[in-house]
Amino acid sequence: MCTKTQKTENKNEEIGLDSIGDGLDQILAETTNKPTQGAGTGIASKFEVDQVIKDMITKKKLSMDQKTYNRVYASVCHMVQQGATSPKYADSRMVTDYGIDLKVLELRNACKTAGITVRKLARGIRDDVIKVAMKHGIEGNLSKNYKLENPNFDPQDLIWVSDFQTFSENPAMPENVRQWLLENYRSRFKPYSKSSQKGNFDSQIE
Repeated sequence: MCTKTQKTENKNEEIGLDSIGDGLDQILAETTNKPTQGAGTGIASKFEVDQVIKDMITKKKLSMDQKTYNRVYASVCHMVQQGATSPKYADSRMVTDYGIDLKVLELRNACKTAGITVRKLARGIRDDVIKVAMKHGIEGNLSKNYKLENPNFDPQDLIWVSDFQTFSENPAMPENVRQWLLENYRSRFKPYSKSSQKGNFDSQIE
């Protein structure tokens, strides 16, 4: 912070924090509100979701209209439920169910351009992901573990058991699944050692 008092050339006016008065309020009144970026929440904002979808539409040279947006959005929901949030999920995997051929690599590139991860995007659209998963019966990416730990599982639970659904407030989520996701989260991020602690931290900020 500058400790010296600065003055204008034409007026004997002190410039600094002590003289700000209602100046900040005046500046804020002159500026336009910008959409929230969802920084630090780990959940993509509507603004960020729009960035990703519109970026894919533009790069694929598709018509920028609502119908096209809906098709790309449905494809993205389908893709993240199938496993695109995992770095191990192949870039070449494709969704073609909605009249548009969309590759995982295209989704990842669009998320990178928007400055978010695919998992953060998935958290931002998870309620709609569930709609797509219900329609096509797509199991979540943690379903294998869920089946092993719950031999008498309800098949309807399987669409919910995705890592990005942890902490979801969707009232339709079965309570037993909600509790299992929380326990699974705690077990995955339990600090066993310094090295595992670092790896867990890196996973949490994705």
